Amino acid sequence: MRITTLVALSALALTGLAPAPARACGGTFCDNPGPGQPPMPVLQTGENVLFIVDEGQVEAHVQIQYSGNPERFAWVVPMPKVPEIKAGSQQLFVNLLQATVPTFQTSQTFASCSDGSRASDSSVGC
Repeated sequence: MRITTLVALSALALTGLAPAPARACGGTFCDNPGPGQPPMPVLQTGENVLFIVDEGQVEAHVQIQYSGNPERFAWVVPMPKVPEIKAGSQQLFVNLLQATVPTFQTSQTFASCSDGSRASDSSVGC
């Protein structure tokens, strides 16, 4: 086997061994209650996330609704480096919901038949 082929195959094999960056969504985790103790139940009833992307920076506003002991709860999101964390605003999510919640309108149309009667919902036609 030629030396260049051996070097090329070695380089290819080594690139396959290099760790890839983790890309995950995150999740809720509870502390370990200890031996003989039941796990702490967490009921996550809602989650709102607003991502703002600007010039390579990602700003995430996260709102989690859950029931359980806050001292024993964590919502973990993998990050490439330690992020800057600030307290958020409930009003942001109130405004976002008001601006984006879908609204629906219904209308009823009744067809008139040529003899002056109306077609009903149960009829196939006039």
